[in-house]
Amino acid sequence: MKKLLALIATLSLLGCGGGGDDGSGSDGGFSVSTSTRSLSFSYYAGEETSPQLIVVTGNGTPSSDVYVGGGWDGDGLRTVEYDLAGNAASFYVKPEANLEPGTHSGTIVLLACKDANCTSHHNGSPIKVPYSIEVLPGIQTLPASLELVGVLGDTLHGEFDITLPAGAYLVGAWAYGYLRNLQQSGNHFSVDIYTGNNVTYVQLPGVYEDTIEISARTIDGKLLSKLYKVKYELTRAPLQDNFPIADPVASNVQSSGTQVEIPRRTVIKKWIAAGSNSQ
Repeated sequence: MKKLLALIATLSLLGCGGGGDDGSGSDGGFSVSTSTRSLSFSYYAGEETSPQLIVVTGNGTPSSDVYVGGGWDGDGLRTVEYDLAGNAASFYVKPEANLEPGTHSGTIVLLACKDANCTSHHNGSPIKVPYSIEVLPGIQTLPASLELVGVLGDTLHGEFDITLPAGAYLVGAWAYGYLRNLQQSGNHFSVDIYTGNNVTYVQLPGVYEDTIEISARTIDGKLLSKLYKVKYELTRAPLQDNFPIADPVASNVQSSGTQVEIPRRTVIKKWIAAGSNSQ
């Protein structure tokens, strides 16, 4: 995956320190460089990780504007942001959140150009810095998420298991939204969803998604977290036909002693014809 950073013109690198203008080359001796040869991240899935820094230094005095930018080719990076101060451009590299366990890699390309289209570079540009991201298994769940289906008035029930890294221990788990009655037994969890005519219950049909936050701490003290998704679909109960149509051939009124029994739903027949007399 290729991503680009916008190029911006900066005067902060103009006439700044370094070895001065020795008159050599089209840049008047200006060049850019960094001491960072590569970046390497290693952390658990669900662990908050800090960005790493690449500092690009401008040396000498440029004979034209300096446009700073860059990009990366690879996977696993979320952002590369930078700020400028004095003769240095600081690039902050942050991995993508919620990466799958495994190794992710690519190359960061940093630019110091003479124009906004970067048709011409200053000496030392582009700077290429390879990176690798090792994501270790964190809090794992089985199944990966819960998907439940029910009708209004039911109590939905779901269960799942978690696996923690070796030596890690559970800090806690919290249910959000309409999730209720979160129970834990070892690494096994269960949760309920109440529906019906109650302000704290789900009262309308539809598709919902809530989360359970799970937190654990590794043997070396790193805090891990995972948001476990619970998706559920609710429909209305089908209407019951409590009024069966009586057989139109059968008698609709039956005599039983002195009482008259009328079926719950009858086929009405003409009793007195218009203009006739009842005797």
